[in-house]
Amino acid sequence: MANKVDGLSTTVISTFQSGDTMAFKQVYDLSFEYLFHVILKMVHHREDAQDLAHDVFVKIYEKRAHFNHSCLFSTWLYRIATNHTLNFLTQQQGRRKKESAIYFWNNPSGAGDWEHELDDDGQLSELLMGIKPEYRICLVMHELDDLSYDTIADTLDISLGTVKSRINRAKTQLKDLLAAAKAGQTTPVSG
Repeated sequence: MANKVDGLSTTVISTFQSGDTMAFKQVYDLSFEYLFHVILKMVHHREDAQDLAHDVFVKIYEKRAHFNHSCLFSTWLYRIATNHTLNFLTQQQGRRKKESAIYFWNNPSGAGDWEHELDDDGQLSELLMGIKPEYRICLVMHELDDLSYDTIADTLDISLGTVKSRINRAKTQLKDLLAAAKAGQTTPVSG
């Protein structure tokens, strides 16, 4: 889907940046599905994902002049969508301490080396809820979305070392949560 978004011509993007509503409609039409699925992987709730996707397009329109043509358009859109969604999730966690608002697709083909230890399809999503959001997003981007460390760093605007560290910490937390689940302990939700 990102390829479809990156297929937008520089003319359409430049026209969009100048505020042309028809160019914005083209951007919306070609990128809504892509951004919706990015957000849905983070919140795992269709209605919230639709609302957030629409909010993201308002932000995209407001920030259109800030797009730098030296990066991929899809990367810029992904960054805005993930940052907005992380802000939403942080607000949700403040309101619901016992219930995390983050769920992720259970994608066994990309779940990493812990997939064989999971009892059911929902256990990965449940365990991921216990990982700190800033670690979780890096892990999901790398393991489930198959993004490189460099792409994650560029998308989240963090250093390559920070990406590697967060993924390592996420895997450590996930293994600890898996061990606790196997021992019959309840899975704590991170704050």
